Amino acid sequence: MKVFQDIDAILSRLNGMGGAFAELMRRERVFFASVFPEDGLVVFDRGAQELLGVGPVCAVRDVLRLIDRPYRRLLVERVATGQVHDSVEVSASHAAGQRSLRIAMTPDAQSGGVSLMVQDLTDERGMIEQLRVERDHLRHTVELNPQLPWLADPAGNVIAFTERYEKLTGRTQEDLVGNGWELVLHPDDLESAGGAIATSLGTGQPLDMRVRMRMADGSYRWFRATCYPLRNDAGEIIRWFGYTEDIDDYVLIEQRIRWTAEHDALTKLPNRAVFNHKLERAIFEESRLGQKVAILLADVDNFKDVNDVLGHDAGDALLRAFADLIGRVLPDGALLARIGGDEFAIILPFEGAISEVQQLSDRIFAALKDPVAINGHSVECRISIGASVFPFHGQSPTELFKNADIALYEAKARGRGQMTLFSLEMKQETQRRVAMINLGRKAVETDSIIPFYQMQMDLMTNRPLGFEALLRRRDRQGRICAPASIAAAFEDAGVAEALGDAMLKAVLSDMRRARDMGVDMGAMSVNFSTAEFRNPSFAERLSNRVADAGIDFRSFVIEVTESVFLGRQVDNVAETIRKLDKAGFRIALDDFGTGYASLVHLRQLPVDTLKIDKSFVRNLADSRDDLAIVSAIINLGASLDLKIIAEGIETEAQLAILRGLNLHYGQGFLFAHPMPFKDACTLALAAQNGASHSWSGALLAGVN
Repeated sequence: MKVFQDIDAILSRLNGMGGAFAELMRRERVFFASVFPEDGLVVFDRGAQELLGVGPVCAVRDVLRLIDRPYRRLLVERVATGQVHDSVEVSASHAAGQRSLRIAMTPDAQSGGVSLMVQDLTDERGMIEQLRVERDHLRHTVELNPQLPWLADPAGNVIAFTERYEKLTGRTQEDLVGNGWELVLHPDDLESAGGAIATSLGTGQPLDMRVRMRMADGSYRWFRATCYPLRNDAGEIIRWFGYTEDIDDYVLIEQRIRWTAEHDALTKLPNRAVFNHKLERAIFEESRLGQKVAILLADVDNFKDVNDVLGHDAGDALLRAFADLIGRVLPDGALLARIGGDEFAIILPFEGAISEVQQLSDRIFAALKDPVAINGHSVECRISIGASVFPFHGQSPTELFKNADIALYEAKARGRGQMTLFSLEMKQETQRRVAMINLGRKAVETDSIIPFYQMQMDLMTNRPLGFEALLRRRDRQGRICAPASIAAAFEDAGVAEALGDAMLKAVLSDMRRARDMGVDMGAMSVNFSTAEFRNPSFAERLSNRVADAGIDFRSFVIEVTESVFLGRQVDNVAETIRKLDKAGFRIALDDFGTGYASLVHLRQLPVDTLKIDKSFVRNLADSRDDLAIVSAIINLGASLDLKIIAEGIETEAQLAILRGLNLHYGQGFLFAHPMPFKDACTLALAAQNGASHSWSGALLAGVN
């Protein structure tokens, strides 16, 4: 056989390649062999020998045994033809394990055999298999994820959905690509969704919107659609990656929570928060149109007698009857709300004469002229109404409401069961307001603003938590006056800021004194006026003052009254609160539930603490409504991880109820009246030295 005669030459030629080419072949795992069909032999270079675990010369049949059976016939046929063929991938087995090989062959005129180039693809195929497994895992992850991914081109045209998206909507991929998503949106959401998409495309900012989508069964569900841009190195958007998530259950719960927060549970009417918001909106709209808005405050006459004689169930039934009867006679566009207790409020936009207010009142009186059957008793429905009209009796919601309230008291004073329209001749209130502003200004000028401190308690440990700094004014006779004596001054921006500055100066001075004496007063809560929050420089000025005093920002709690959220500068107020939170201050929302804040503010603002207004605590033992409200606020705080403090705790009964509701913190006369700095230090020092709650009553007897 000629091959045996030339074996050395063949091996020398196969193994003789060197230099860079040989190194490249070794790195790429490429080896060479020659097949001699007539002799039934295969000659391998050293690399192929190591790869297959064979010697330099092997019988063809022995080599074929290394090749997995499905590939043997193909290799034999190609070698037999002696022609050039495309490479073929085969699987080979030997003692070292399974190998994946790519074999290319061509006739070798010099040796008379067939030259083979063998490339080891085992590592490459392993990586490909690993990628395939990871791809399958990723595909399963996507398919099992409740979020539905999709892709869009730079112009916002959707180019790909998942199969689940199609099954969910009952639409095909062809239906949904491009702008086909419009087919599954609720008609009422098309305009807002289109606007949001246009904004994202125009600005390159991520998209985040809520829409209702039509399901395959024809129903609609709420979804959140979110989309983010992918940019190339030049900053150009080349894709939008989005996902759609079913949030229907969440939205329905949110709507129920919002409805509960915005409505009176007893009468199902909008509550005071909604009333305030609608009033502000109505005034803004009607002022542009040159029209009028009336506020009618209605108070149930002798309601306390009904509760006392027939019980609270009868009182509740009477309030529901009032809500129903009054609502029936209201014109389109009017709003009826229950704003607390036995008080109802009506917003009446109108174009005609002010006499329309009297006409509506007459219709209400007529609707209530007949007695109402309550639990087998015939109860007369009588109310008193006070009204004010924009723009004649005030330019702001607060002023209009106040004037309507004055008119209501006048109606009651005149004998009840009638309507009184606020008159500009009612000058007493204006005079009193001006006098209060002057008193406030004078108090600043004479350095007569002093802080008193009311202790805040941990109801679970009966130990002080901190103090709230409360403004007091020393009059010319040296008497200590409550802030109510200058209440109107806080509505004047200039005087309010001066009062706040004087109060802050005094509180920081006291905190430094306490620190220097080694007294830990805990967290210090301080109120600031609406005017201060609306000043763009307030956050920076307050931060500088507290820092200069060397006070830890986290020990300084800023109390925000809900009235700051009324008005057109609410965005400025929100930004100020965010700046204060970022600086490190803690934020408490004061008088929660009585004013203008809402769940929106809790979601949008960095609030740490909610303070339950004392008006809800006062009748806690007797009012199911107040009990329900307090319980709801406590549960809301727990859900949002907020600290809840109840104000105005005055009796052991109130304390027991609040503890039963798992309330941890509170303040009120039961623990301590507001006191001067010296007495507050005495309390704090006693607690610091480990005194129990038993010392509190004896010590406070002297303080109060």
